Amino acid sequence: VFKFENPPLHDPCAVALVVAPSLFETTPLRVDVEMKSELSAGQTVCDIWRNSGNPPNVFHYIIVFQLIAEQSETNVDFVMVE
Repeated sequence: VFKFENPPLHDPCAVALVVAPSLFETTPLRVDVEMKSELSAGQTVCDIWRNSGNPPNVFHYIIVFQLIAEQSETNVDFVMVE
């Protein structure tokens, strides 16, 4: 639909978290949904720089694994609400 060269893998990552949580690193993060803007209503806003002063309300999960064929590190990330 969005013609991504490498589409996001949300469902497999959620299953991997249940099966092998040790593969993931977590970071508390503040995420809000823009509700007032005419331009970006409904947009998810992640405060990765912690500028809002609001406390974290989700955990950001990052899975790091090696692609054997390419010998390169690949990061896949997603956010899970507490």
